[in-house]
Amino acid sequence: MSQPFTRGGIWQFRRAVPEELVSVVRRLEIKQSLQTRDPAEAKLRHAVAFAESERLFAQARAQLSGESILTPEDVKQLASRWYRGETLRMDTLGEFTSWLAAERVVTDPTDGDEVALYCTLKEHWERDGEGWSVEAMVEPIAVRMLRESGLPVPTKQTPAWTWLVSEFDARVHQLSSWALARHEGGRALPGDGALPHVPLSPEVHHATLTKAHAKKGHTLKALFDAYAEGKRSTDKSRSTEVTLGEYGSAIDDFIEMHGDVGVESISRDLVSEHHIELAKLPTKGKGMAKLTAPERIARAERDGLPRLSTATVRNRLRKLSAVLTYGVGRGWLTENPINASGLGREVARAATRQQGAVRRRKDYAPEELAAIFSSIAFTDPAWRPARARFGRAWYWLPVLMYYSGARVEELAQLNVPEVRHSSEGIPYISVLEGLDGDDNDRTVKTDSSRRMIPLHDDVIARGFLEYVKGLPADGRLFPQLDPCPDGYYSTNFAKRWGYYLRDTVGLKTSARPSHGFRHTFKTIARKRFIPEEVHDAITGHAGGGVGRSYGTMPLTTMAVELRRFPTIEEMISSASEA
Repeated sequence: MSQPFTRGGIWQFRRAVPEELVSVVRRLEIKQSLQTRDPAEAKLRHAVAFAESERLFAQARAQLSGESILTPEDVKQLASRWYRGETLRMDTLGEFTSWLAAERVVTDPTDGDEVALYCTLKEHWERDGEGWSVEAMVEPIAVRMLRESGLPVPTKQTPAWTWLVSEFDARVHQLSSWALARHEGGRALPGDGALPHVPLSPEVHHATLTKAHAKKGHTLKALFDAYAEGKRSTDKSRSTEVTLGEYGSAIDDFIEMHGDVGVESISRDLVSEHHIELAKLPTKGKGMAKLTAPERIARAERDGLPRLSTATVRNRLRKLSAVLTYGVGRGWLTENPINASGLGREVARAATRQQGAVRRRKDYAPEELAAIFSSIAFTDPAWRPARARFGRAWYWLPVLMYYSGARVEELAQLNVPEVRHSSEGIPYISVLEGLDGDDNDRTVKTDSSRRMIPLHDDVIARGFLEYVKGLPADGRLFPQLDPCPDGYYSTNFAKRWGYYLRDTVGLKTSARPSHGFRHTFKTIARKRFIPEEVHDAITGHAGGGVGRSYGTMPLTTMAVELRRFPTIEEMISSASEA
């Protein structure tokens, strides 16, 4: 009997295919990851994989002796699964011509460009008159689907092979018709016309065997509860709770669509169906929060609402995938079907391509900064917005973000004693550095975010230290910023700041209202040749090689390098000259 072995710390299964069965199994050896680092768990999973290989070899021997393993219903199900997967793949990529024929090229009268006109494969072949080999076309497809299902390939000239050729040929033409409809702007949904997913007859035994080696009775909700408990055991910060809330929403969507199923029954086909349903969800809208996922989909269908972007669908799947991976590590399921099916990679590639086509600028352009700091909040000390009385936070938070690249919450949560002077007399802000963090009340994103930020000379010239002296010595730096229900001090300000930029400044930018300053700081720091390790230390970015983890960045070095950073007046002047 073969033994498990490790590769990169992950245990693996490998077994050679008997020589007399290679022609049916269509490979020389069976290899698969056992998806665990635990030796004891690896032995159990290796036993399951070995038993599965024995089943495959027994089926191959039966086929060589003339026995049919697949029924006509099995073949129809297999071809339907391929059809569903291909429609989903094309829908994800937004490309529908791979199963079409280019009929001719014409000139677009509006711009003179050449445009290809497409037709279905059947129309093309019938018009061409040369015919085609159905068997040659469908053989690689059928073989791949059989292999993914752990099944041997029937010998040619057997009934099972004839069924395969016929069913896959029919699905190819159905797929080509579906693709043409989508290419021409139709709204046919992925999987239209596919059969409901049911196990193949050889899979029934596989499911029974798998469940015998998997822990029973664990639902997806129970798995997420265990996942959340594990996260809280190592990090009880607000940011962890916010993250778990986002992950919990992704899990709730799955449960509302498919039920709180046992984790061992979450198959590759089920996560593919879930992906299709996610793409039907609408973007946020009034009253949506009170609706279940199926109700939101129905509302979107009825009202023609915009749907989730490919990037958002990818993020929802990532959250579900993280929980399922945790379940694999706990031994609650044998594989993460999102990773095993390749769905995660496919969706990620599609999102990357979509984002590349519409890549947005994340930092503020010089003219945008000039418009911001020339607006009324920075030119009229007496100005206050009508419905957002945040005190001098309106003025100082944007100024501090510009000169430090700090996150808005890092600044909004500060207390007066955290504006300090070093032993060398350098004024700086302490962002929960050292041992002065106060547990659950305030938080930072990462350990590297606990840091000292020197104050730029222009911040001092603008009177920041005088502002601080005018506050109670033991109070908060921005006392009129009240925490939201999640405990964040910056939430209400950040929302109103976005409205201010849009409605008062009239700014149309792709940069995020507050976080855009963080990207801007990094951009300007690079242009002014501030060393990377220095501006990383100022912004709290952990990066670089192992050497970065040795020693500390002196505050004096940061203060000297920060003098290269242009003042707001210099930036406004250069923008007007340009």
